[in-house]
Amino acid sequence: MGMKRILALILLVCFSTPSEARYVRAVKSGLDKTGVEVSADVTLVCTSGQTLATTGSGTWACGSGIVSSKAFTITAVTAAGDFGNVWKVPSGITLTAIHCLAVGGTNVVGQLQECDGNGVNCADVDSDMTCTAATNVNDDGSLTNPSIDSGDYIGVKTTSVSGTNTNITWTFEYTRP
Repeated sequence: MGMKRILALILLVCFSTPSEARYVRAVKSGLDKTGVEVSADVTLVCTSGQTLATTGSGTWACGSGIVSSKAFTITAVTAAGDFGNVWKVPSGITLTAIHCLAVGGTNVVGQLQECDGNGVNCADVDSDMTCTAATNVNDDGSLTNPSIDSGDYIGVKTTSVSGTNTNITWTFEYTRP
């Protein structure tokens, strides 16, 4: 006798209120191994200052100090290209790690910056990183300016480029206090 296939549909909807509370409602339904329809409807409310994040095991949790990650890709990077602001931080964060990867060319040297709420007056988050083609590069483990204020922007500054690259991907990890 064969096992019945379990069908599942997961709908995840996140809402944000002006007080920055985070809400998630997940609905999962399908058939269990005996063919009986099952469903679950769960609402999770995070208080202001907490982050809503997956725990990696298919469940969601609220809390401070949860590590989140963002990534972005810039095409055809040039030495003269400072690519400005890529994300306006909705509430204060602390960067915990930076990674970069160049595709094509030899390398791209650059760094992330914290810029004010108007996207100007930028300060370096750490020293330059040499993003090598086809090799993931991690920061040195000690960021000089890891705290990004609420409403500030994270930007990118390019110092130099060797060879003709296709793109560079920056990834950064962060926590919310």
